[in-house]
Amino acid sequence: MGMAPIIRFFYYYAIGQGNGHVQSLIIGGALVTLGVIATMFGAVADLVGRNRQLLEQTLERLHRIEDTIRSGAAEDIPFKNESDERRDGTDG
Repeated sequence: MGMAPIIRFFYYYAIGQGNGHVQSLIIGGALVTLGVIATMFGAVADLVGRNRQLLEQTLERLHRIEDTIRSGAAEDIPFKNESDERRDGTDG
């Protein structure tokens, strides 16, 4: 959409009448910029939505684990020993 005024300007510029059509170039540049910003907002919104889904799944899993522990069946949950694996990747 934003490229149409830019193409219009270059058309008139190519045939030698580009002096009075600079506003097409300015409007086209502004529309292209707004299009890029809208695309970036869409990408961020998609990432926020996916993050919300992951948080929801994690919370549901945590609730299931807590319910299992409260019911007294904590022996059924396989816990790893702290010395088996370090989360931060260090040995000490």
